[in-house]
Amino acid sequence: MNLGPNIDETDASPPRLHIVAQSPTFPLLELGDYQFERLVRDLLAAEAAHRQDYDAATLMPQGADRGRDILLYRQGRLAGIVQCKRLKHRMRLSDIKYELIKYCLFAVRDPSIAPRGSKPGYRFWTAGELTEEAKQFFDDAAVQAKTLLALSPGDVENVRASLKSLSANREGQDEDALRRETLDAIDLARRLTLSHTGPSDIYALLRKHEGTRRAYFRSPDDGPPRASVLEVATLLDARRRQELAQFADAGAAGNNPFVPRAAIDEPFADFMASGSRLFVLVGGSGQGKTSWAAHLAESPPGNWSAHIVRAEDIAEADHNIVDTLKRDLQARPTGGTTMHDLAQSIWDWVDSGNHILVVDGLDRTRSAARDALPGWLRQSAQLTREHAVRLVLTSRRESWAAISADLPWQPPHLHAPGDARMSAELGALTHGEAERVYDAYGVATGRHGGRLLDSPSLIRRFAQLKDSDADKVVTRYDVLSADFEAMLVELGKRQGVTKVAATLVMGTFGDLLPDYPDGWVPLAALAAAGQQGPAVLDALVAGDRATIRGDDIRLESDDMIELVIGRRLSPDTAADLFYQRREEPLLVGGIAMMIARTEAQSVDAARDLLDTLLAVTPTGMSGALDAIARSLLEVRNPASFIEHAAAAVGRWRDTNLALGLSQLGEMIASIALPAADRLRLMWPLVANEDADDWRSKYWFAPGQAGRIVTAFASAAERAARESGPDVLDFLIERAGDADKASQAVARYLLHSAAEAAPDMALAKCWEAPRDGFDTAFAIAASSVPGAAARFLGSEQAASAPIEELVSRLHELAGREPIGRIRPPSAEDVMFAVERLLPRAGEPQQEALLLIAALRYEANDGRRSRLVALWDHVETSDYWDALSVLGDGEQERLVAALITGADSSHDRTYLLGASGAHRLGGAVYSTFMAHLETLYRQEPELAHPIALAVEGMLYEVPPAEDAGGRIFRLAQDIASGKNDKARLALLYYAGSPQGRDQDGSDLARREALLARLVEAETGANLGVLLWKIAESANERANAPVHAMRLIDRLGAEPVLKVARAMGSLDYMRDVLEEIERRRAARGEAGFDVAG
Repeated sequence: MNLGPNIDETDASPPRLHIVAQSPTFPLLELGDYQFERLVRDLLAAEAAHRQDYDAATLMPQGADRGRDILLYRQGRLAGIVQCKRLKHRMRLSDIKYELIKYCLFAVRDPSIAPRGSKPGYRFWTAGELTEEAKQFFDDAAVQAKTLLALSPGDVENVRASLKSLSANREGQDEDALRRETLDAIDLARRLTLSHTGPSDIYALLRKHEGTRRAYFRSPDDGPPRASVLEVATLLDARRRQELAQFADAGAAGNNPFVPRAAIDEPFADFMASGSRLFVLVGGSGQGKTSWAAHLAESPPGNWSAHIVRAEDIAEADHNIVDTLKRDLQARPTGGTTMHDLAQSIWDWVDSGNHILVVDGLDRTRSAARDALPGWLRQSAQLTREHAVRLVLTSRRESWAAISADLPWQPPHLHAPGDARMSAELGALTHGEAERVYDAYGVATGRHGGRLLDSPSLIRRFAQLKDSDADKVVTRYDVLSADFEAMLVELGKRQGVTKVAATLVMGTFGDLLPDYPDGWVPLAALAAAGQQGPAVLDALVAGDRATIRGDDIRLESDDMIELVIGRRLSPDTAADLFYQRREEPLLVGGIAMMIARTEAQSVDAARDLLDTLLAVTPTGMSGALDAIARSLLEVRNPASFIEHAAAAVGRWRDTNLALGLSQLGEMIASIALPAADRLRLMWPLVANEDADDWRSKYWFAPGQAGRIVTAFASAAERAARESGPDVLDFLIERAGDADKASQAVARYLLHSAAEAAPDMALAKCWEAPRDGFDTAFAIAASSVPGAAARFLGSEQAASAPIEELVSRLHELAGREPIGRIRPPSAEDVMFAVERLLPRAGEPQQEALLLIAALRYEANDGRRSRLVALWDHVETSDYWDALSVLGDGEQERLVAALITGADSSHDRTYLLGASGAHRLGGAVYSTFMAHLETLYRQEPELAHPIALAVEGMLYEVPPAEDAGGRIFRLAQDIASGKNDKARLALLYYAGSPQGRDQDGSDLARREALLARLVEAETGANLGVLLWKIAESANERANAPVHAMRLIDRLGAEPVLKVARAMGSLDYMRDVLEEIERRRAARGEAGFDVAG
């Protein structure tokens, strides 16, 4: 646990340096490295309003620059890079080349850090002077061009070897990939637009921007000194220690149990590794937001510091978080540190290193500051755009829904999936998480009627209960009520306080709290609580049950505030609050507690009360709907209120994405009902789902970009994985729905249900209609292929037609791995084959079973039998069947196919769907020889031959293309006159390689593309230009190819097609380069008409 200041005193920014009045120079070299970077950023920001090339400048965090100290943006897009150097010696040309190559290597490995455009900008700002050689490099364009042209692979390798992050695992790296990386880095270095800003230019800018100068350099006329960064850091660290001590007393830090949760830890790790600067954590009361924030402040990541600002400390007059911190520090002992211009000193600290500022509990913002909160948040979020600081906000979900509605849809640098308004959500504890929390507190889990308490704070209170009745169901209301009674007993033991007086004060609290929904009640308003009132309030504070700030008092626990409200509310008052559209979270929780209290007295009374409240609940997201949903999570027997839960779901009118900000989302996930009942309850919300988000590819490979997972999706998957007969019956029925969304969701969930209970799911789905491969059984089988193969050979499936069993087994046996799902094992397939072979009455069926068996287990007798049945092998199964035979049979059969001797199989189709790349070397050589002959003798087959060649180009790397036969035939086709054949090769030649970099394959693609450009007639022009532009990031010749097409086909058709695709980023870049080259031709006297 790190409780010391997270700051290196040797690197801390010093107080402002003194300068001589009227001096033309400034002591730039006396600044620290990071302080000089901040100075440059501030000067660039001051100039931004007058620049055309950028409009914002952002400083990178220390240690994360990768050759980039400052990022320049234009209209939100990266427009340039700035590298800052504060060297004591004159910067040499070798220093410049080193920094340049270092950045280019990082940019080649991660293209996202490079600005777009053909000539991205890279600027050097130096605190010291340059050598004459370096100065000439920047001043003379010819010298610069010559120097960059002279960059060699050796130069790049020297830089790579000097940096651990680039040379790590060097021995395991592919040499071709490293060569390609080297050449790409050199190419990028030559394309950069380089510039230099030195001391003289910086002096002029400092004189121009007096405010910036004052922030870094003091003149005799600047007034008294401010606190240094180190002094501010010391004050803030003392503050952090005091805050952590208070959190420890409240059970949120120190030695109190803390159980990490993936729902926050994983998104926060992603946030810290990203370029995002703002993180929003939402969650229900008691779910651990404050404990997590305290844990972060105790143990911040890496070289970061973390400080917490309580939202209740935000004042109406504060403009941003710096103002709030300033007031807080001014109210604490300063140890002699000057408070002059403290806000600016805090700004200096913000810029001095890697800091995380956590604003905890936005829902607890005082009423007086609520109107100012959106502006406070906007300014505080804007701070993250201009400084390296990270900002973390925590809030209850309902409060954040209201607060974020007043903010821009996406605040600057918000780390959020898709269009979500938050970064992570702490919902109810999962079963496993809850068990770990129970274990941390040393209590048993079986006391809540089959449903565990779902928040760490409730489990902590439950652990403190002393209840002798081990069979009694204990609800949240019970836990809080017992805690309330224990509190009254504690208060009654205080000197000058009786339990009666304490009860009176708490009742007064409950009466007043609806008028003070932030929980802060004026002390004066409690004057009517009797003569012992002040003593009770003092006892509450002394017992850590309440906090007094100024003239207000607040109970520490949100849960307790809700209970106190619920104990005093009447049904009529609750209905009035619904009419008033009151949505404050504490009030919502109080109404839920009132309903739980009513159920504890009478179930019928609680049902009547819910009927009354539902009658006045508006449609759409509302505090009233949240209160109803919350109450259904609080009751002891939810099955008695299932129609009320359905009525609540029926009132939802917003998107399912917004369910995460409503208690309704929590209700459908966690209400204590059987899984099938929960699915039926939530199913009307299917209408709000996008069927595309439920495609099976997202199930097979979770985590793919593009899918939006709503609270409905999480709740439905959770229910499906509690697979049982009722769940399966429901999903099988829904999988046949005509409604696209309902069908898609049910089929996706069938995957999950089958994975959770394979044998039960397969048996249930087998009983459903199976009139095709797009059926419930097919879905279940694709989820558990091994179990499905065995099922097909089992007694349960024996009554089905043999042709169906054989076809399904053949399909399963031929499966490739899909995401996380593996194919069946040999044991699974052979179990079914051995039971189905005796029943195979047709040669086609026997052939399919032999193919399935030979995929997994070589057997000469079965191979011979398959060859004997060759005429009965379907054309669609030809390549699969051929691949399981020996080389001799393969060579003979493939020769018969290509020469036309095999009349049982469709040669044209099989060439277009070639599986020849799966054959052995000798067979492959025979296939290519016959294919080359066929291309010469039967040119009308050029298109299917081209399809066969395209497949082999993808599957056979150049190093394995013996004699380059595939490539030679591809070149012949690419130069030919058959437009369709050339189009088939174009998709390979023009597509980017992506992550699997192979220099020889890239060269092969580029050579084919050049041939295709030379042979283009205009028939494939659109696809050709699209592919040229799409692969431009990998290849330098995109503009050359485009200009060659203009030369061959004319400017008008080429530019017309290219401009039609101008909305694509990569096409815009190519168009800009085309226009530049055409303009250059015009200047040289060429005709550029069109």
